[in-house]
Amino acid sequence: MKKQDKTNQELITELEKEFLKKRILNSIKKLQIQRRLYKLGAVASVAILITGVVYLRMLNQETSINKFAALSKNVKIEDSDKVTLILHEGNGVAVEGENTAITYSKTGKEINIENQEKVTSEKEGDYNTLVVPYGKRSRLTLADGTQVWLNSGTKFIYPTRFDKKNREVYLVGEAVFDVAHDAEHPFKVLSEHQEIEVLGTVFDVSSYTDDQENFVVLKKGSVKVSHQNDKGFLFDKKRSEVITPGTMNKIEVGTGVVTTKNVDVQQYFAWKDGLLILKKNKLSYIMRKLSRYYNVAIDLENEALSNETFSGALNLSDSIQQVLQVINKSVDIHIEETAQHTLKLMYNNKNNKNEIE
Repeated sequence: MKKQDKTNQELITELEKEFLKKRILNSIKKLQIQRRLYKLGAVASVAILITGVVYLRMLNQETSINKFAALSKNVKIEDSDKVTLILHEGNGVAVEGENTAITYSKTGKEINIENQEKVTSEKEGDYNTLVVPYGKRSRLTLADGTQVWLNSGTKFIYPTRFDKKNREVYLVGEAVFDVAHDAEHPFKVLSEHQEIEVLGTVFDVSSYTDDQENFVVLKKGSVKVSHQNDKGFLFDKKRSEVITPGTMNKIEVGTGVVTTKNVDVQQYFAWKDGLLILKKNKLSYIMRKLSRYYNVAIDLENEALSNETFSGALNLSDSIQQVLQVINKSVDIHIEETAQHTLKLMYNNKNNKNEIE
């Protein structure tokens, strides 16, 4: 961070923070859509999310998307239970529904939210942030026509309209991209451990902060995947690789080791259609996916159970209990609800009468 940025931060007093918070809440109330949608708890959670973005506007008006993303780490996914669209100057819109759809006009000024009132973005080219909490999904159409399907527990940063030089977005979480072709303006998806450059293609990116692996799976077209690795002197430069359809490029976050292999791409794209396709995946991996999708904490009894594998297709329109019972047909488990939104999986005890039906 520049010295001037630090100086500006020091000038923000507690009184100024309170003033900003009140201004945010007032701006939300002015939106007709908010009058209809917000409950007291939702207003508070959105206010927490957007406060961090307001500071970014004040401290660095002309920041790059990478720097903007770094400074916006205090915008937490878990701070709201609704899909939240954060506009310029911290104005926030709560979006109703489990699966939401948001479309930007070609100018980036008009934002159509499915089954809700149209929102106007007064400032073109500014960064917007879409926060998709656990238990929700969203589909986003950007100003250039690119479509993005955002999975649960995802934060996505993007400009309202791309400039003439490039098209860059920043992802924390998981998303499927169907990129609008524009050979003169490459499309880049940036994340903490990966940079993906494309011209026009369909691919899935997973960059959850709590996963040991981040990856890109290509369905069609071609992409160049780059990694900046600081784990050792041999890997201190950016390494790039062009991958072809049917390929996964994966980086182990802890070691920086990068591998490429052929995969069944359907397994990595089915979630956007409400399916989870699995092929000998460990229960630890599966439960992490289900936990995000259903916004339920799932604990596994021990390492042995975590390493059990399951193959099959899970219908995510079913309840979490129904999905777990499908797994139970392959792995003999007992499911116990230990607290609200918290489940524990154990090896089955035939004498236990408390299984969830």
